[in-house]
Amino acid sequence: MVGFFLVLMLVKTTAYWLSPWFLGHWDILLPFMVYFGQRRPVFEGLLLWFILAHLYTLQSAAPIGVFVIYYLLFFGLARLLSETFYATTSLSVLGLMAVLSVLSRVVLPFIANSFESGWPLMSWRNLHIGFLLCNTFAGWICYLVISALDKITYKADRLNIELGEVSL
Repeated sequence: MVGFFLVLMLVKTTAYWLSPWFLGHWDILLPFMVYFGQRRPVFEGLLLWFILAHLYTLQSAAPIGVFVIYYLLFFGLARLLSETFYATTSLSVLGLMAVLSVLSRVVLPFIANSFESGWPLMSWRNLHIGFLLCNTFAGWICYLVISALDKITYKADRLNIELGEVSL
């Protein structure tokens, strides 16, 4: 899982010149946090959140702690949503990623402003529909790839672990 994230982060940072429109606004860690909140036990999800959020913070120019708090919020939100809305079908994952992508573009400037960073909330670059659609579909694809990687490594779903069922 961490290896897949590192590959995506390397692609985003080194291939930025190929598509700055897409790679500049692609939130690569959001599908991971949603997946960890939906499909992982709490301790494992928090451990992966801690590692990946710090790796993401180290490669960004944002103040230390902005992305850590931001992704902890979305991990917690995905965890709370999993109690009532467990995304199992491809369409439900797409809808969940769409809602959280829109919410992420509103929440991030507020968190950044609490760290006295100057990200504007109401700007066309922040709430551009093209960026939101690209982030939604790229997040959906990442979520499905992460799910497929878990099936390859025979990782059991959180519901199966918590209910004591055996996953085949």
